[in-house]
Amino acid sequence: MELEAIIKHEAAHMRLNHLAKRLLLTWGMSLLVLITMAVSLGLNAYFRSQNSASVIPLFSLIGAFFLLWSSFKMIQRQAHQQELEADRFS
Repeated sequence: MELEAIIKHEAAHMRLNHLAKRLLLTWGMSLLVLITMAVSLGLNAYFRSQNSASVIPLFSLIGAFFLLWSSFKMIQRQAHQQELEADRFS
């Protein structure tokens, strides 16, 4: 009986297309973090080449790390919601 419940739960994940949704969110957030970090490094290189001190690269780097942390939280929340949804669907 327990094995049947597990199989139904996992089949619900497949029917609800949870893997594709998770991959889309993960790839999207990863791309956003990479772009933010690239901009931060570009700003840092620009201000160094101009021999001027600026806090803009530091703020953009902090923003990139905040975005990385928040993306982990979003993925964690989505995983929890998908587990509950699969439980209800099975």
